[in-house]
Amino acid sequence: MQKTTFPVELIIHDDASTDSTTDIIRDYESKYPHIIKPIYQEENQYSKGIKIGVKYIHPQIKGKYYAICEGDDYWIDPLKLQKQVDILEGNDEVGIVHTGFIKYDMINNVKTEQRVKVIGEPLDYYLNSWRLKTATVMFRTKFLDLVANVSQNPIISKSPYGDRVVYTTIAANSQIYYLDEITAVYRIYPGPSASRQKNPKKKYEIKYLMTKVDYQLMKELNINNYNYRLKILYRRVFYKLVYEALGYQVFMRLFKYLYHTVGLGVYKKSEYY
Repeated sequence: MQKTTFPVELIIHDDASTDSTTDIIRDYESKYPHIIKPIYQEENQYSKGIKIGVKYIHPQIKGKYYAICEGDDYWIDPLKLQKQVDILEGNDEVGIVHTGFIKYDMINNVKTEQRVKVIGEPLDYYLNSWRLKTATVMFRTKFLDLVANVSQNPIISKSPYGDRVVYTTIAANSQIYYLDEITAVYRIYPGPSASRQKNPKKKYEIKYLMTKVDYQLMKELNINNYNYRLKILYRRVFYKLVYEALGYQVFMRLFKYLYHTVGLGVYKKSEYY
């Protein structure tokens, strides 16, 4: 449905689908070989812990700009790509353009508009870049080499949120532009997810790991903010020692108490994880 004044290519990674997805992609490939550029797998790579974007998709990108639409999301504005390219072409200092979106809670069948603006000074871009929703983003592909270099850090490479690493790296080296329009639908569906982990132990492990990832990102990207580094270290010690000593339920009650009474929380609940 996208209408543009420039050529586009669709790189589609089919991770050994077990339904009819592969046949559908092959059909489109035969009709639009100059647009559809598929990558087929015989075995599911994601289940093996392989970073799909870095290993398979990024090496295939030829365009100046890159927009991602993952399988559980979809675009609803036929001019999404055109509007974002126009902004990037007219603003050399901008590295990422993101937009508003519709949050579709498939569990409760509820749709709500979300207009999450990530704007401000360079450090604000860095601290809030994780809030960008992938389905709404377009960025300059020239930053992918930098992302690859940062991702070689053994701790950063373990991040369960690959998009956080990508957007944080770009945000630390450019500006973020917010287009106040609804262009995509972000779906929350029943099933396991790193961002919606139900297992208390797994949830804690992810949060603890992200304190390490955040700290390493600041070092790799030369983000020299003493207060923020101190808060990351505090979170790491707090998660590690208190959780392991008291268990998850007591840990969460203590965390909420400290946040509301003595202000030890780093972010409001709606702003962090």
